[in-house]
Amino acid sequence: MFIQCKPNPAERNTVITINSAQAPIPEFVLQIRNTEGLILYKKRIYSKREIIRTENWPAGIYFIDVHSEYKRVIKRLIVM
Repeated sequence: MFIQCKPNPAERNTVITINSAQAPIPEFVLQIRNTEGLILYKKRIYSKREIIRTENWPAGIYFIDVHSEYKRVIKRLIVM
């Protein structure tokens, strides 16, 4: 599994794209945490693309955690 966040750094929103070799597309859990570990966003997703609105988030570094029953990937997101 591979995830992309565009744009990164983000200002108003970011698009998270999940590329998975699993077929059919498995259920993913998407969590976004700040540097203190506080979960700001959590959602079960069933598609390969999710748009996250970041316009009201404070500038800083966040961690995107996407996992399924097969794998977990964590990626850094910068919000400006």
